[in-house]
Amino acid sequence: MRPTLHNLQALRGLACLIVVLYHIAGYENTFWTKWRTFHFVRWFGYAGVDVFFALSGFIITWAHREQLGQAKHLPRYLVRRFRRIYPVLWAAALATMILIGALGTAVVFRPGWQRDYLEWLLLVPRYDPFQFIAATWSLQYEIVFYLAFGLLFLVPKRWALPLAIGWVAVIVAARVVRFTPQPFWANMLISPYVLEFLGGTGVAAVVARGFVRGPRIALGFALAWTVALVILLRGATPDELGGWTWGRFFAFGPPSVLLVYAVVAGELTGRVHLPARLRPLGDASYSIYLMHGPVTLSLVHLMWGMNTNLPKHLVWIAVQLAAAFASGWLLYVLVERPILSRRSKPKGVPASVATSQLTLHS
Repeated sequence: MRPTLHNLQALRGLACLIVVLYHIAGYENTFWTKWRTFHFVRWFGYAGVDVFFALSGFIITWAHREQLGQAKHLPRYLVRRFRRIYPVLWAAALATMILIGALGTAVVFRPGWQRDYLEWLLLVPRYDPFQFIAATWSLQYEIVFYLAFGLLFLVPKRWALPLAIGWVAVIVAARVVRFTPQPFWANMLISPYVLEFLGGTGVAAVVARGFVRGPRIALGFALAWTVALVILLRGATPDELGGWTWGRFFAFGPPSVLLVYAVVAGELTGRVHLPARLRPLGDASYSIYLMHGPVTLSLVHLMWGMNTNLPKHLVWIAVQLAAAFASGWLLYVLVERPILSRRSKPKGVPASVATSQLTLHS
């Protein structure tokens, strides 16, 4: 039996926390320029999405690697992926419509948000902080990876590694020749974000073969790499690196993969233990990810003017954080957790981990 990996859930919780702080810091920078309590988070907080891309690659591979090459498992795999993403997303969309209708805060969202049905279905690759549920952009990469991984059920298992290497080669070659296909889905297939997913799959493969050496070294190297590359590649503002896809990948992609390896190998060897208090936050992180944007953006409108002094601004921050996590937790308890409880889990992976891939956007 494969061991349960609790560190992964704690890592999800940590990534969720820093991304929520990142978005609140963005509101501070835009609306409360006098007080920038979390300004430092803006230099790295968007990297939560990179961690979760790597984490998703690991989890999917860890949970399903023994089924590769067996077409009979594909339908169940696809149903599980669909059920994991869409019901909670649609519930979040409905809750958001009710919320902004009740609060009268539709004015703060991008004009035409009522017509964003395709975005709820993950078909339009656009990010706008004033979008209805802006976080859906990153779910599109999840879907692309899920479908690509599903193809491995249809081919001999021994093809998995050559196909992964070939995909990496195509991405690198496209970058070298500066090839940019027009269809958005084709452009997503050659995005450097894919390399983070594939890095996670590589971690699952080497750990499954018993390689778990040097988790603390990997952790230290990941931190050093991030600090060095952020200093080297940072722009004039914190958001410039986050908007430069390849630069962002070089700064946070390899460290994200190393971080996933470090927490997994560290747990298996007993050398790295993330705080257990982060696990409940990891449980609800997908719901928090979907809800925190609409909720905090609505509160920006409702709490306008609370930047006259620092104490009031600290109250503003406390309310933002409480609302972000409380709304996500409520969605988790009412929708996400009941869905998870009806499903069988892969051996050795907690249900909320094995069936939950979270991606967070800058």
